[in-house]
Parts: sequence; structure tokens; C-alpha cells
Amino acid sequence: NYSAAQIILTLSDNVRGSYAMGYQEFDAEDAAEQRAQTVMTHDLARQALNRHAPILLGNTADESQWPYAETFGWVNSCLIAPIEFNEHFWGLLWLDGELPHQFAEADIPRIESFASVAAMAIENAQVYSQAQHEIAERKRAELALVEERRLLRLLIDHLPDYIYVKDRESRFLIA
Repeated sequence: NYSAAQIILTLSDNVRGSYAMGYQEFDAEDAAEQRAQTVMTHDLARQALNRHAPILLGNTADESQWPYAETFGWVNSCLIAPIEFNEHFWGLLWLDGELPHQFAEADIPRIESFASVAAMAIENAQVYSQAQHEIAERKRAELALVEERRLLRLLIDHLPDYIYVKDRESRFLIA
């Protein structure tokens, strides 16, 4: 159970995009977007990335690492999980709670599972996109080959000189 959630996708240390929900209730949509743009500069994000494990802040008031006291004053607990698959880091899943200790150790396996599924979905989307690109390249190459063969056939059929192609056994392939 969370008050607001944010998925922040990165490429290296650059944010590629983010999706946030629940922040409008706290008039914090802009703050969530700002956090997304700077998240990789914060210790909490680096800690989650380096540990390859979620970070649980039961009470943000007790945490010296909590850098968002001004912009997220309503957040009293936080759970952050890296989104990674096969040692590839895709981003962070960030849950904010309005209540202190809204998240517990028992929530960590659930957020890890969700982050893992999200990472696999992103990975699959990347593979699918790459396959689509390769298929498009192959189709372009096939069309170029068809055009080249059409031009060759046109030349063979309309030049006044005899043109032929033989294989290694001297059999005529094109004449």
C-alpha cells in the first residue's frame, strides 16, 4: 500500500523517462518530475543501484539521507527498488508513503518481484525493437536485390550484344 509511486527509466546516468501516479493528490507532480531528472545524483538511488537491492526508509524524518524534506514534506516513508535484469540497470521504482513505517521488510520481496518483472518487460521490449529493426533492414535489402535483378534482366533483354552468365560447370544460368 503506497501513497504515490514513480517509475524512473534511465540510460547510463541520464533519465529517459518517468511515470508518476498519486503525486497530484499532494500537489507534487512537478516535484516528482524534478526528482526524476536528478535522481541519479542522489545517494539513495546510488545506494540501491550499488547494492542491487531495495532501500527501505521507514521514517524519513529519522533519515539523514532523505534529501527531499522541502519538496516532499508529506512523505514519511519510502521504498526504492532498482529495476534491473541480467546485470543491466534500467531505472528505479520509487514508492512514497504518507505515513511513517507505511512500508515494512515484508514489502521488499513484493517490490523486488515487481521491479524484476518490469525489468524483464523492458528487456523484452528492447529485444522486440531490435528484431523489428533487423526485419526492416532485411526487407530493405531484399527490395534492393529485387530492383538490382530487375535492372540486370532489363539490360540483358534490351542490349544488342549477347550477355550470358555461366556457372562453374559452364552451364548457362542467364542468357
